[in-house]
Amino acid sequence: MKRIAALVLILCLIFTFAACGTTGDKKDEGRDADISASTDATGQKTDTVQGDTGNPEAQEDNRHYTALWLSGFAFAGNDTVIEDAFEDVTPMYNLPDGHEFKIKVNLKDGFFLHSVNECFGIFTDRECTNEVMLEMEYDDSTGYVTIAPSLKNIMVNSFPREGIETGYLSSGDFYLDTRTWGGLKTYYLAIKIDTNAEALEFLDKPMRMMFTIAADVDSPTVKVKTNNEGNVTLYWDQVKGTEYYKVYSGSRFRMRELGRTDKTEFVLDEGDGFRMNSLLAGLNDFAVVAVKGEKESRLSNIIKGEDYAKTAPLSISLHESYDFSADEVTIMDLPRDIDVEMADYSTVRTYPVIWDFRNPEETGYGYAFYGKVPGTTLRVRYRCLKDEVPTEEEIEAFYNEVQPPASVAEENIDKINIPNSPSIEEVPAVTDEEIIIEMDEEPKQENELSLAQTIALGMLNHETTIELSAYPEAGDPGYLSDVIQMVLSQCVLIIDEEEIGFDFENQYLIVKYGLTAQESFDKQQKVLEKAEEVINTIIADGMSVEEKERVIHGWIVENGRYYEEVLQAYYDGVDLNEIAEQYTDSFNVYGILVDGLGVCQSYAETFKLLCDLSEVPAVVARGTLGSVPHAWNKVMIGNQWYNVDVTNNDDNVLPYPVYNASDRMLMKYYCEDPSYALDSEFLAYSSYDDSQDYYYKAGLFSRNADELKKLIADQLSTASVFFIKTDTDLTEEAVIESVVQAIEESGQQDSEIKLIYHMNILGIRNG
Repeated sequence: MKRIAALVLILCLIFTFAACGTTGDKKDEGRDADISASTDATGQKTDTVQGDTGNPEAQEDNRHYTALWLSGFAFAGNDTVIEDAFEDVTPMYNLPDGHEFKIKVNLKDGFFLHSVNECFGIFTDRECTNEVMLEMEYDDSTGYVTIAPSLKNIMVNSFPREGIETGYLSSGDFYLDTRTWGGLKTYYLAIKIDTNAEALEFLDKPMRMMFTIAADVDSPTVKVKTNNEGNVTLYWDQVKGTEYYKVYSGSRFRMRELGRTDKTEFVLDEGDGFRMNSLLAGLNDFAVVAVKGEKESRLSNIIKGEDYAKTAPLSISLHESYDFSADEVTIMDLPRDIDVEMADYSTVRTYPVIWDFRNPEETGYGYAFYGKVPGTTLRVRYRCLKDEVPTEEEIEAFYNEVQPPASVAEENIDKINIPNSPSIEEVPAVTDEEIIIEMDEEPKQENELSLAQTIALGMLNHETTIELSAYPEAGDPGYLSDVIQMVLSQCVLIIDEEEIGFDFENQYLIVKYGLTAQESFDKQQKVLEKAEEVINTIIADGMSVEEKERVIHGWIVENGRYYEEVLQAYYDGVDLNEIAEQYTDSFNVYGILVDGLGVCQSYAETFKLLCDLSEVPAVVARGTLGSVPHAWNKVMIGNQWYNVDVTNNDDNVLPYPVYNASDRMLMKYYCEDPSYALDSEFLAYSSYDDSQDYYYKAGLFSRNADELKKLIADQLSTASVFFIKTDTDLTEEAVIESVVQAIEESGQQDSEIKLIYHMNILGIRNG
């Protein structure tokens, strides 16, 4: 916690909040405010689970779980599903670059009232927003529309590689007359009219076909991770026969070579020692190609720098001190957290500082102690002479103050091993330069289940191959990966998936599990039996959504315990995959619900399951807290979503720091990762309202300094221990100043008043 000199003269700030009267009794902790609503929520609700949740065994196709049983569980909020604006058709793979599409239309009168350009398009993105420059012609004698890339590739706007797809070379300023779709592997053809109609008729949902471009060398599929030093790193699987890889950087108008490597990863940092993630600071896009001899692959999937720059630490904020000396401050005045500037140069987030007073570094005049910003290379320093070294009592007192919240979650991305397109060996390249497309007049057969439900049902039944041929959209590997990420986040009974791939030729999802089917079913059965026991104990007829949420939250806090060894292993630099493998159940619903021991992911999944079974709309949210992977929940009350972090609410220090909080109140500490929901639906979970926040409903929420000062004064006269949540717009200096003024005006400046300020919450003990 940052200090200012004026406050030190007035207040004693050294204070262990564990001794504030809550005495570790978790059942009554922070329950002084009424947070239940008087009426039921009027928003939409998820469906209840059909049948006996403790016995999901079924006869349908000899499956353990049935579609009917599954239908009761929400994925990323069944009420938030946004219908796709397009109708997918079967993809085409490994077409030649620069080919022409010929699309058969049945118009009697041609296109004289409309331009052919309004009816067709080719795009670089699935949402069909970034259109490629095209040449289109209509031959009314044959009824074919011809679509081809622009001949003058000076107009290429689909990630052309300098000197390959674009003629702009480092040695000159000219272009080549070559037809090319650009440097990408994947594109989307949109057909906006009914090609079988005799009169021009625009479709309510245009047809969308993904297609990929062939190359002699397969493209790598690039993923993103944060390495042990906190730098954003591109990584990919080895491409067979590759000699080395080129990393490109740029935009959709030009990609330049950034570097080369014979490894399968590339760190987006120049390593200048002062900053991190320096290559992200330009907000460029990145891609990788595999090189074999004089041939190179198409670009990999594009990694957009702006997607990571807001969450990638760059340097300690300029307004922060990061070098302290004993002649200026004691160790009790050292910061417990610090503001860090992100690589986009506009975002500042608050990160914890982990001080190590057990391993000093000897200097020429004394010792230096370091505080590490976990998950980063950033450090702060405390210097002292040999006779100023902190005593053991001082060190213990320091460590007894509030510590950074415990939190570490597993990341799903490594489990999904789906290439961004099939290899030429798997799906041979098309050699025809002219591709004929005639749309089928037969109506598409509606699937009983969504793609996500089909995948979830197959994985719940421990199927190693899940057929997806009825879903054309599954042939788009980017979208398929998005759906799988969402399923793994929200279908919390899937507990032992290890690796997921895709057979493009046969349209099968291929899944590898860590347990046998019977072992998995046995664990799921224990989870469901325990869940039913809990629900029967805590949920009563007539409860509102808010009341159900409250008792579910309370049961988890009362019965769950955070597995501290897992977090310590992460801070010690152990790879997250190794940690998840060693402490498997701590990362799934079984840990907290059955064993009573787990990490944030287990807390969040337990909350999600109990909410599903109680008709409380909820999702598991994912992202980072500080620099650490984290999981929490969002709950729908009325028509609004709110954040609930049971892990950090299970705390003897700060009561309910995140209970029905808005996104705005979390922005300094949390960063959401959109992987828990479909890309098209992520924004639907945004949370703007503060009215359901625990502190707001308790009348302990301050929007400005004047409100804060009044609240402090009121509480000083009536309570010995109290907590107030402040608006994110209030700086810490403004909070401290409000405390000083309130105490001076109350006439209690001679009292032994102690405080803490963390996660926008001010805690004060009077006496």
